[in-house]
Order: sequence, then C-alpha cells, then structure tokens
Amino acid sequence: MKRLNRVSFIILIALFLSNVFFSCNNKKTGEGEENIETISEENQEAAEEEALWEKATENMADTDTLALPDKLTMLNDSVAISWNRLLSAEREKDDMLQKFVREARYVEGFNGKELIDQLEVERKALLKLRYDEKTMQSAKTMDAYDKKLAQIQKLVKQIKENNPELERYPIPYSVITYFSNSDNTDFLLRKSYTDYANQLNELLMVKKDEIPTLGEQFVKIKSAPKFEYGDLN
Repeated sequence: MKRLNRVSFIILIALFLSNVFFSCNNKKTGEGEENIETISEENQEAAEEEALWEKATENMADTDTLALPDKLTMLNDSVAISWNRLLSAEREKDDMLQKFVREARYVEGFNGKELIDQLEVERKALLKLRYDEKTMQSAKTMDAYDKKLAQIQKLVKQIKENNPELERYPIPYSVITYFSNSDNTDFLLRKSYTDYANQLNELLMVKKDEIPTLGEQFVKIKSAPKFEYGDLN
C-alpha cells in the first residue's frame, strides 16, 4: 500500500476543515504542545495521519453525499491509512517481545529461563510469517500466522503465572498487558481495514464505467487485497 500523499491530505483537510477549526478553537493556547524539534519527521507524519484518521472515521457516515472523485479518494486513503496502522501494530508486537525477552532475564528470582528462550524462538518464527499484501490473501498463511501468535500469547501468559513479581516491573508488565489485549486489537484493526477495502472495491465495481472519465489518477486506483482465513478464524 502507498502511504497517504500530500494531495490526499489536502482533500481530507478540506472535507473536515470546519470540524477541525471548531475543535482547535476549544483548546487553550499552549496546552498539550510538543517540542517539534524532538519529533522525527516519521513521527510527525504518523501523528498527522492519526488525527486525520480519527476525523475521517467520525465523518465516514457522510460519504454518500460526496461526489465520486472525493469518495474514491477518501476510501482509497482510508484503506492506505488502515493498512499502515496494521503494519505499525505488527512492528509493535516484535518490539514488545524483544523488550520482554531482554528485561525478563534481569528480574531477580526469575523462574522460567527456558520459556524465555522459547519465546525468542517463537518471536523469530512470527517474523517469518508476517503477512504482506500478497500473503494476506492466503488462508494457509494467515492461519499459520495467527496460530503462531496464539502460541506466543500462551507463552507470555505462562511466564506471567510463573512469575507474579513481574507486575512490579514496568516494562515486562506493559508487555504482558499488551498481549493480553492483542486479540481484540488485531480484530479491530483488521476489521477497520476490511470495511474500507470492501467499500472501495464495491465502489470501483459499481462505478467502473464512470471512473475512466474522471482522469488518470482515478483510473490508477486499484482494488484493495483482503484477508483470507481458514479453519482458525
């Protein structure tokens, strides 16, 4: 998927300008300001996408009133943003696991070094199974990925049960909490992506005769790939 481009940002901003204006006026000057110099360009882009994503989600019910070019642009951008959120979540899983493996070894009286070693093995296996735009369409691949993730969740839970003192350590405890909620997080992120993908694909099919008249940039919009699952889902 391509990242959201600047033209798309301008269109989204124009669509929701009034809402953003009023919400900004309600904030006190200086409240919640961040030092821009300490934020990387990538993090700034992510923050901008997040803000526009929330605004777009709030106003998605009004898309039926949009002209076809605007609706195509919005759905295509929403697919791109939701896909980027999925990829970010996958990177976060790996970061969390690396932190857990590293920090748990230093917990005084830690019980279960062999489980931590196994967790590191499973983490690397999960990386190899991480889906992309092509493999997400394979039920076999997605089932293998979700099965491996379930094994990792089970290991984290077992390590927690064997070491209740981990709750006193901020980093291991944050990882335990993260993976206890990861099923719900994954479901919501995948559902959000799938909802937008379905809407975009349906619009492309229904309006296939009109789209060529809109110009090359709209002809380039392609159907979004969708998740396929087998027996595990």
